[in-house]
Amino acid sequence: ASEPVAYLIVRGKAMAAQVPELIELIQEVLLTVDLSNKERFVQLLRQSKSGAQSGLISNGHVIAARRLASQNTEAGWVGERLTGLSQYESLAKLLDEVEADNWDDVAERLKRLQALVFNRAKCSVLNITADPASIPAAQAALEAFAAALPEGSDVAPAALKPALGRKAEGIIVPTQVNYVGKGANLYSSGYELSGSALVISKFLGTTYLWDRVRVSGGAYGGFCQFDPRSGDFKYLSYRDPNLSQTWKNYDGAPAFLKDIELGEDELTKAIIGCMGDVDAYMLPDAKGYQAMLRHLLGEGDEYRQRIRDQILSTTAKDFHAFAGALEAVTEQGGLCVVGSKDALEAAQDEFGLSLTSPLASAAAAGPPQ
Repeated sequence: ASEPVAYLIVRGKAMAAQVPELIELIQEVLLTVDLSNKERFVQLLRQSKSGAQSGLISNGHVIAARRLASQNTEAGWVGERLTGLSQYESLAKLLDEVEADNWDDVAERLKRLQALVFNRAKCSVLNITADPASIPAAQAALEAFAAALPEGSDVAPAALKPALGRKAEGIIVPTQVNYVGKGANLYSSGYELSGSALVISKFLGTTYLWDRVRVSGGAYGGFCQFDPRSGDFKYLSYRDPNLSQTWKNYDGAPAFLKDIELGEDELTKAIIGCMGDVDAYMLPDAKGYQAMLRHLLGEGDEYRQRIRDQILSTTAKDFHAFAGALEAVTEQGGLCVVGSKDALEAAQDEFGLSLTSPLASAAAAGPPQ
């Protein structure tokens, strides 16, 4: 899809005979939850904040990836707000509000949000994955659930105007290692999608980045990600003792691809490895969920087959051509590193990093109660 789509997805799985009970539980959670229970809300809020805080330290590569995505696309910006550093900051702000005796206003906002989201006007897709004999009963239960939703109104979506564009960010956390990221949107630089990009990205992570970032650099991991839906390409490292050298290694990837000479066996292995990811085995619930996502995104069988064909027909020339696309990351890529105060301050001037320390206030306040 050329435009982002936004859905709240509620899902569950059960044995066929227990589907009505599953639907009843979902209905109870969505419609009858007690949003006036301040004590329970504060408990859950503290747990969520604590989990997000731990993630900033232990999963810094995920935080960096989401911050990079937020620079490039509206969907990336929304995703970071919901699951990245911005989520932690929002949870911390919300907890401060509640603890400052502003509970009545918070409770009212929760109820208003519940009414806006959980209603018939917003319930646009019902998806069932089951054997044919079980579908009629499951469909009846789902239709009864939809009918029980408040009528609501189809409110126009909010007009989002995120401030996209390249940034160089340093996020200080209490750690002795770094999570170093660099990325850009290839579509914005004129790259047109080919399935070969998936082969090359995987190959790059298991060869060049593995050798330079992990083996030579001493990081626990070095890899890259390419999202064919958005066009985002990111380099990332995990528990990395380096910072500036890792970015320099990323910038050397295009030259590696330009000069590479692939044998037939090596190319075949790369294609097979990629196809294993594209057509990975899935259990029935995962198949149904993926089918629904593809429907929402407008990805038909023709599109998927075209990507497969391009993967299978990948040649060494595609590797050389993709080097040109990665030059956009080298020249225009945004930077994000989650790491120690000393490492970030040492690299601040060289890379023009804007530093933040989101856990400073949390450390001053002490651990969650």
